[in-house]
Amino acid sequence: MLTPKEALQKLIDGNKRFTKGELKEKTYKPEDLKKHIHGQRPYAVIASCSDSRVIPERIFDADIGELFVIRLAGNIITDIATGSIEYAVQFLGAKLVVILGHNYCGAVDAAINNVEGQTKSLQFLIDEIKNELKDIPENACPIEENIIIQLEKFIKKSPLIEEYLSKEKINVVKAFYDLDDGSVRFF
Repeated sequence: MLTPKEALQKLIDGNKRFTKGELKEKTYKPEDLKKHIHGQRPYAVIASCSDSRVIPERIFDADIGELFVIRLAGNIITDIATGSIEYAVQFLGAKLVVILGHNYCGAVDAAINNVEGQTKSLQFLIDEIKNELKDIPENACPIEENIIIQLEKFIKKSPLIEEYLSKEKINVVKAFYDLDDGSVRFF
C-alpha cells in the first residue's frame, strides 16, 4: 500500500504522462474486471466536478481500481460526498483525498453570474455555490476559492478525516485542472 506522499506522486506522474500524450496503454477486457470483483483498494479519492470534460481516471492515467471518484457539479462536498470519501478512506484504505476543481466550470460560472435555475434542485445547487463564494476577495479566482472552501468544509464535517490527518494516515490536497493544457496544479 502506498503512503500519502507516494499516492500524490503517482497522480503527479500520471498527469505528466497525460499532458505529454504518453498514456499507459490500456485495453480492458471482461477478464480484467474479474481481478476487482471481490474488492477494491484505491490509493486516492478524487472529489471532482461532474463536468464531462473532467475525467479523473484519464487525466491521472489511472487503471481500474486505483481511484475512488466522487463527482458533483461544482465539486460541492455534500454530506453524501463526505460519507463516500470517509468510506473510501476507512474501508478501502485510500491514502489521499483530492478536491479537484477546473477552469470553465459552468456551475461556478452560473453562481457568480446569478443565473436562475429552472428547477428547485438546480437553483439549490447554484445558491449553494453562490452562498459559499459570497465573501471571497474581488480579485480572487472563484474556482480556486471554491476548491479551498470545499476542502475546509469537508475537513470540518469529518472527525474521521481530522483523526486520520492528525495521525498522518492520509493527506488531503487541493488541485486545479486546467482544461487549456490538461495539467493539474496541486496547491
